Amino acid sequence: MASDRFIYFDAERPTNEQVGWVIEDYFGKAAVSIEWSERTSRWEVLLPGNKSVACRRVAPETVWAQCANELSTEERFIEVFFTERGADEQLSVTTRLADEYTDTVADGLATLLARYWGGKVQRG
Repeated sequence: MASDRFIYFDAERPTNEQVGWVIEDYFGKAAVSIEWSERTSRWEVLLPGNKSVACRRVAPETVWAQCANELSTEERFIEVFFTERGADEQLSVTTRLADEYTDTVADGLATLLARYWGGKVQRG
């Protein structure tokens, strides 16, 4: 399941190149890799470490805690891309089956992109 942060812009919006620059500067050396995929038309950010369940020892009875070993083999990543929804083009910052760390970092990136270009973030 994906978690999307749609950023809607009123007037000026960033170019794809500017989005890439912000991603590179936001993560710096904190990302393992930042790449533009021609095949999928999106920025792909690979983060260090594998997914984890932050509260697995506090609440071992939860479904997420029971899946902790399975999740711990999956990489952390974020995707950033422009998409159309209705008549408007927006920027999407997306995570897929992400852990708390990845979701929080993605929220920060979406907030930064929206703030600089006067956009509004809507979670989908």
